[in-house]
Amino acid sequence: TYDFVEMSALSRSASSQALTPRHSRRASGLITPPTGLRSPRSGGPDKAKGMAKSTSSSTLRKIGREPSTLSDYLKSASWAIRPSEYTPLLVGSKSMNLARLEHLGLPDWILTPTSVTIPNGSLKKVFRDPQNEDLQRKYRDIRGEIYAAESTDVSKCVELRHCILDLKLPDGMANAIRGILDELGCEDIDASLPGAWEAIKGVWASLWNERAYLARRKMKMDSKDVDMAILCQKIIDADYAFVIHTANPISGDKDEIYGEIVIGLGETLVSNAPGQALGFVAKKDADPKPQLKSYPSKPFAMRGGEYIFRSDSNAEDLEDFAGAGLHDSIPIVPSVEIDIDYSTEQLMTDDKFRFNLMRDVARIGMAVEQSLDCGPQDIEGCMKDGKYYVVQARPQIL
Repeated sequence: TYDFVEMSALSRSASSQALTPRHSRRASGLITPPTGLRSPRSGGPDKAKGMAKSTSSSTLRKIGREPSTLSDYLKSASWAIRPSEYTPLLVGSKSMNLARLEHLGLPDWILTPTSVTIPNGSLKKVFRDPQNEDLQRKYRDIRGEIYAAESTDVSKCVELRHCILDLKLPDGMANAIRGILDELGCEDIDASLPGAWEAIKGVWASLWNERAYLARRKMKMDSKDVDMAILCQKIIDADYAFVIHTANPISGDKDEIYGEIVIGLGETLVSNAPGQALGFVAKKDADPKPQLKSYPSKPFAMRGGEYIFRSDSNAEDLEDFAGAGLHDSIPIVPSVEIDIDYSTEQLMTDDKFRFNLMRDVARIGMAVEQSLDCGPQDIEGCMKDGKYYVVQARPQIL
């Protein structure tokens, strides 16, 4: 077995902030927990709720301010960790919120997928591997050049992305990826490993997307302090996917949910594919009565994908910085487009089904916001064979 989740100095020092799931994941397979899965932490849900409220502040600094110790703190972290080991310094808000939801509890009919996270600091450790020393020097040099240039000059971004995409795979990281794939239920780990490594590098490289770089420069934010954890999940080949804003982003009403639903995977929602989603609003009542705002018109649905590696930047919940949506989430296998025939689609032909689906999605939004108890949330989820899943949640930028 690959015992890559070991008790490190970081794990011991940060264990007071780790969350333990309500239901332990299997202890067999390629991921071995530090000393078995942890016991419930003292204080229970109330202390976890307090932690949820306290983690919106960021450890990031701005250019020219005090030096960061984030890299030193993370250098001894494991290559991959389970939700029971998540802390705000190890992972971003997507991973952290899933762990909180699992710890604090959701109604039994709302599920969360198995998740494993490659923590903050892992990209830096890959660069420090001896086989990547030349790339590390090149990366540092180009990064210095881009910050010496005009703030709107993005010409070096592509070179920085290529430095990351050219990284060689260290042995420790390779074992970690095997463990991640095993935990997610992959049947042919060796065949999937190369695709997983390319997806992981692609997520890291998206730190240097032009929009992400320009957003950092606008905020006078040092890129060395913007780290990227990666949330790893098996893709649920959904019948329907949804995005929930627990505060209406159009009106600003915090007592009203705004939801969008598409057929198939949520990729057609978050990628701004042509056409519109089914849109609705619902007041946060005990028995919400959703009001339809728009019928769906997207010409195709997305299917497949197998496993996905989601960006989980430590800047996504930073005040005044809309980090969400700037970075990439990448599946191992590209999803495929399937044409939609709305004349036979139940979402269009069955009023009761449509109403119940909107109502259930609204109830999910209220349940997630209530469990996290830290303000409005931006939630992504799906429905498959009548079962509902929350795949990620993060603070909503208003």
